[in-house]
Amino acid sequence: MKQHITMAAILERGGRIYLVRPSPSAPWELPSGPLPPDVHDVDEEMDRILQRLGIEAPAVEDDFLQTHYFPADDGQVVYNLYAPSEWQGEPAPPPGVGSGWFTLEELDAIDLHPGVRRAIREAFGLDQPPDRSAEILAALGAELEAAARTAPPPASAREAGLDVLRTLTGGDPAAEAALRRSSPELADDIVEFALARFWTGPQLDRRTRSLLVVAMLAAQGRTGGPLRSHLNGALNHGASPAQVVEVLRMVAIYAGFPAALEAWAVMEEVFRQPRHSASIPAGSLPREAPSSGTSMTPSSTPSPPRMRAAAPTPIRPSVGRCPSTPRRSGGRIAAARWRRWASACWAKSGGGSRRPTGTATTARLTARGHSTAYRPCSHRWEHPGCRWPS
Repeated sequence: MKQHITMAAILERGGRIYLVRPSPSAPWELPSGPLPPDVHDVDEEMDRILQRLGIEAPAVEDDFLQTHYFPADDGQVVYNLYAPSEWQGEPAPPPGVGSGWFTLEELDAIDLHPGVRRAIREAFGLDQPPDRSAEILAALGAELEAAARTAPPPASAREAGLDVLRTLTGGDPAAEAALRRSSPELADDIVEFALARFWTGPQLDRRTRSLLVVAMLAAQGRTGGPLRSHLNGALNHGASPAQVVEVLRMVAIYAGFPAALEAWAVMEEVFRQPRHSASIPAGSLPREAPSSGTSMTPSSTPSPPRMRAAAPTPIRPSVGRCPSTPRRSGGRIAAARWRRWASACWAKSGGGSRRPTGTATTARLTARGHSTAYRPCSHRWEHPGCRWPS
C-alpha cells in the first residue's frame, strides 16, 4: 500500500483559522505540502512550508499535534498536523492561490476535506478522536493467525528445535542428552516451543538472534551457564569476536558498565576455549589490562578495545584499615592496584593465592569457612579486616 506523507499547519489568529485553495474549484485546505522523497525530517520540511508562506515558527518541532490517516485512491495519506503556537508574519500565498480566515463554525459550510475538518475539530477539542482499539486488535489478530499458519507443524516442531540446538552447540551430538540431564522437566518445552517457534523464523538469522540473546542476558546480569552457552552459540552461528565485543559495549552504554564488565570475563573465557581460539585470528582477542610496572606490546592485528572500569564507589564497612590497602592517588586508583590489594586480602585470610571473582558463589565461600567473613561489594569481595580507602 502506497503512503503519501503530508505536513499541514493550523494557523489560528483571533479565533479564525487560515485556509488556502489552489484554484476556485478546489476544496479549501490547511497550509500544507508533501514530503519530498529525498527528505526524511518532517519537522524541517514543515518549517520550509511555513517559510515559503512567509511564516516564522521558532520551535516547529514542539508544535506537532497528531498524525491522521486518510484513504487515497492508491493507498493512504499520512497527515502530520502541526499547530504553531508562537508564529510570526503575515501569510502570503503564491500567485493564483486563494486564501482566507474562517471561524470554526464556518468550517461546516465550506468545501473542506472531511478528514481535514475532523482533524481541526479534534485539535480544538470539539470532537473526540475515534476509538481504533477494535481495528488495532483485529490487525494484531490477523498477524497472529498468519504467524500460527507459518509455524512448524507439531510433527516437525521437534526436528526444527533440534536443528537449532545442533547449530547452537556447534554440532555437539550429546547436546540433547545434556539438556535433558540438566532440565528434564523443561527439555521438551525448550526444544519444541522456544527453539522451534522463536529461532526458526525468516525475519532474523540465527547469528543475529544469538547476539540479541547475549545482549539481553548480559543486561540482566545472567553471567552463568545461559550466557556462556549463547556466547558459544553466537560464535557457532558465525558471529565474529569483534561483533560480540561490540554487543557488550552496547550493553555497557544502555544497561550499565557493571553488567557489561561481569559478562566481559565470561566472554574472554569462551574466546579462549580451544574449539574457538583455533578459529579466531591472532590479535582479535580482547587484551588484558596491564598491571603497573608491566608493558603490553601491541599486536600486529588490531584488537577490539578493552573496556576499563572506573574506580568503584563501594559501601565502606566500619572496620579497621588493612595495611595493604592502597591509598588514592590523583583521585583515582588503577583497576590493577585494586585487584592486587583484593587478592592480598583474600590470601591473608587463608582463602588461597587468588581471590574469587565477582561471580563466586556462596557455596564456595561456605566451603572455605568464610560464609560470614566475606560479602559482595561493588563486584569485589572484602575481608573483615580491610576496608576501601578513603
